Amino acid sequence: MAFVGQSLEVVLLSRIVWTDEEEQDGAVTTVTFEERNGRTHLTVHELHPSKAALEANHGAEEGMRAAYNPRSTALGIRQRLLLGASRMAAPT
Repeated sequence: MAFVGQSLEVVLLSRIVWTDEEEQDGAVTTVTFEERNGRTHLTVHELHPSKAALEANHGAEEGMRAAYNPRSTALGIRQRLLLGASRMAAPT
């Protein structure tokens, strides 16, 4: 699956923000990484442009849970996300 959107912000080892432009009312996704007691805490936040867009995306949380399988380590997820973010084009 191809990435369709823009990287808005990449702060190495702490924050990635991108747009989802696969649909007209795509969300802006923010992923943050925080160290807590020697472990990495991953937070994913999606901001939808309207309530209708949020409701149209209902059910995506199941895919998100599958993508962040609890058997994967937070560090492994972080490394894959950062590697992917480093390959994204900078916003124009």
